Amino acid sequence: MMTVRTACRVFAMGGVILTASCQSDSATTGPSAAPDAPNLRQEPGVIPDPLLAHAGTIPGFGGFFVDHDGSPTVYLKDPRQFGAAEFSLASTLARLGMTSTRLRVKQADYDYLQLNGWYTRSVSEALVIPGAVFADLDEGSNRLRFGVESSAAENGVRAVLARLGIPGAAVVLERAEPIYPAARLRESVTPRRGGLRITFVRNDSLFECSLGFNTLLVSGLFGIRSFVTNSHCSRVRGGIDGTQYGQPTDLIGSEVADPPFFTTFPCPVGRRCRFSDAARVRYTSGVGSDLGGIARPVARSPVDGTRIIDAANPFFNITAELSPVQGVEVNKVGQRTGWTHTRIGSTCVAANVVNTNITMLCQSRTVVGFVPGVSRPGDSGSPVFYWNGGSNVTLTGLLWGGNASFTSFVFSPMSGIEQELGALRTF
Repeated sequence: MMTVRTACRVFAMGGVILTASCQSDSATTGPSAAPDAPNLRQEPGVIPDPLLAHAGTIPGFGGFFVDHDGSPTVYLKDPRQFGAAEFSLASTLARLGMTSTRLRVKQADYDYLQLNGWYTRSVSEALVIPGAVFADLDEGSNRLRFGVESSAAENGVRAVLARLGIPGAAVVLERAEPIYPAARLRESVTPRRGGLRITFVRNDSLFECSLGFNTLLVSGLFGIRSFVTNSHCSRVRGGIDGTQYGQPTDLIGSEVADPPFFTTFPCPVGRRCRFSDAARVRYTSGVGSDLGGIARPVARSPVDGTRIIDAANPFFNITAELSPVQGVEVNKVGQRTGWTHTRIGSTCVAANVVNTNITMLCQSRTVVGFVPGVSRPGDSGSPVFYWNGGSNVTLTGLLWGGNASFTSFVFSPMSGIEQELGALRTF
């Protein structure tokens, strides 16, 4: 979801709320918080791909991405439709800090709607093949792209595509590592801003994840303070179980929203699906929180960044939300590897979670690097954001997994999170 709102800061310390032109906030959560809002989800068959909106306004649109040299690029079957593309993409370009004068055109072989039709038909069958890792409508190549672990999986996917009548020229198959959730078993201690450590107990073991971002649900004259983290960072993934979270052992909140999985189309047969790995946790009364704040380490790194908070600039300010755009640099702050950065390699990917029957639909995946450490176990729940310098950032999603070599991570975009949890105020 692309949104720009007037920024404001909400700080809660103990039972006192300090605001600047913001709705007041109530902290009325006890140890056994009951759900305070229904789980919201559109029809399961509707995949929240933001590029479909451009496909509906740009004739012959074939995809939009940022090239390796930083140039925004649009695929068009008819280059004479540049004006329509320029108009439709103006808002996205502005939020990326770019202008339409930099917009390049590449010749499209396929219309995005045509590719989407093939993708929608194939994903529910292709990802059933043992060893299939992900499926993607790749806007950067104007093709469908499938990741597979082995030659046997590749042959299986090719057979599915051939049976469905999808031309081989429109498909790229590549070897890919399986995708793992990024939770970690360890002790923990954190404050209450995005990106820092939270703990929970599952099967008598203490796990750690990262606090994603704080939210405020306005109800009348009051607001309900919560934070969002991964659904798999709870006792039961895909269901409200009242998981309690600590920092490290002090109770800070209880899970109140965690939508169930669905198994209907376009979910592959025999698998369970969601559009986000996200759950909402209501803060316990008296626990301080900071709406819009993400902890800021002293420096960032491509891999294994520091976790030491910058005393002079201790936090980032979320001031906007923007959908993931292929090729754009993104940052994340997680309690295991700190502040790291990479580029988005693909958007709206259907990804199988290894050793489970779970498929996550319309996720974003970063490029596969050469050095491990862009994220590691324990970074589950990390906020993912755009940063152009300074203290303000644009929120784009929530990290939940990655490959076994720790050179790439997968995250749920805000569109999928809000499709399942409902509209969230994040700043």
